Amino acid sequence: AVTGGVGVPANVRLVSTTPSSASSPPVVTISWEGSTGAIIRYEVQRTQVANSSSDADYTSILPNSLQRSRTDNTVTRGQTYYYRVRAVDLESRESDWTDPLQIDVSN
Repeated sequence: AVTGGVGVPANVRLVSTTPSSASSPPVVTISWEGSTGAIIRYEVQRTQVANSSSDADYTSILPNSLQRSRTDNTVTRGQTYYYRVRAVDLESRESDWTDPLQIDVSN
């Protein structure tokens, strides 16, 4: 895949919601402003490794889609996560990943 020519998603925001019921999973919602161009999907990944430079540390939050938000209900209470987003255009060109953002999930 060729990097370049595709704008990086902007203003990524993370919100963590932890239900009071211990049987209900916490949820992290990731949202961002869209990139310019013929974008066909956005990809979201997360890791628990601070300052990771290895793609192998990241897990994809699926499904990849054109929606500018994603929810992750596979997080664990009391843990810290780092999320990043990128855009992919009609020609399969990928933007750079956004800088990872940290969120702490409450207990």
